[in-house]
Amino acid sequence: MSFSEFIPHMFIPTDRDNVGDLYYRSPLELYAAKVEGYQQLAKLGVALELVRYEDLLVKTAEFARILSSKYGLRRLSEVLTVPQLSTKGDERALEDFRSIYKLEDVVHAVCREDYEFILAVFGAERLRWLGYSDG
Repeated sequence: MSFSEFIPHMFIPTDRDNVGDLYYRSPLELYAAKVEGYQQLAKLGVALELVRYEDLLVKTAEFARILSSKYGLRRLSEVLTVPQLSTKGDERALEDFRSIYKLEDVVHAVCREDYEFILAVFGAERLRWLGYSDG
């Protein structure tokens, strides 16, 4: 299924999605519900770190250092060890994911109709809260 076919497709969550609804009209609605939960936690003052996957892939060691310092977490080693092979059971490695998830590539991968659908379902405010531009 292409991205354009996927985003308006009904989504049935599993237990690991940790949501209450039995289905969503789109995976974007599921993601919106999750972001709303994160926003509610942030308003409560809960220790919360917003980490975008594409940023984590690029700044993995920096992210680990910041978290350990900020929250006083004991590190077993100053050298960050990241498994090179995916735990998804395929042959992809960390560098494969780093080459796939690049924010600057989104403008080429998402057509205008998809972007308009994302804005209509997910919303510009949520995009901005996550640190993305809505323009």
